[in-house]
Amino acid sequence: MARILIPENFEEQYKLFKRIYKKHLQDGNNSVFIGNFDIEQEHEKIEEAYESHTKAKEYERMAELETEKRNVLWPKRDNSLRGMAQFLKGKYNKRPHELGEWGFTVDSSPQRKKYTRKPKDK
Repeated sequence: MARILIPENFEEQYKLFKRIYKKHLQDGNNSVFIGNFDIEQEHEKIEEAYESHTKAKEYERMAELETEKRNVLWPKRDNSLRGMAQFLKGKYNKRPHELGEWGFTVDSSPQRKKYTRKPKDK
């Protein structure tokens, strides 16, 4: 038995539907879909879906451009933020929680000690 392959990609599904719809229109009143399948309703749905798909692709492109713009304006500026934090930490060295007023999160919980391995004697 022959298998009918349906594309998974929306753009390919759209192209397939357009070919089916074109044949339906060519057949006119003799189309096998008349009275059996509401192809006009499906046509409306897929056209609206394609419009949304097109918008989504444009938004994707715009998002990429805006991300690139952001990265040019603020490339890896965490060093800048660290510098500001260190400056303020020096200024408020006796009151580090004052940095919270500047928007920083201050963690004063005890830090785990870092252990280093001693080299084995040979």
